[in-house]
Amino acid sequence: MSKEGKGYRKFILEPEIFRIIRFRPAHKCEDIMLITNILHLTTQAIATMYRRRWDIEMFFRFLKQKVNFSHFISLNENGIKIILYMILIVAMLKTELQNSLPNVFLYFVFEHPLRLCCKK
Repeated sequence: MSKEGKGYRKFILEPEIFRIIRFRPAHKCEDIMLITNILHLTTQAIATMYRRRWDIEMFFRFLKQKVNFSHFISLNENGIKIILYMILIVAMLKTELQNSLPNVFLYFVFEHPLRLCCKK
């Protein structure tokens, strides 16, 4: 503790092995260089993981902006799967309704997704 009563942390740098991966995405003229501590995978596997990362980012952007999803209400795997399935079903319904009613703006607001499906 310091004189002001505030705690502090001591950071210790641990030695770790890294490798540099360089690859060129298809239809691009510039290389991408990544520094990673994943030593057991091939360069191609890590490049694929990097590419898929953007798909995941776009998926969560879609969930936040188009479906009004803000946070997970469950922390276990099964709960998260159920919530994602519910959200995807709502997103498909919204898309179908929006296509059938092009001049109407649809915006879903749920008080709580699980309460909505579990109310008696």
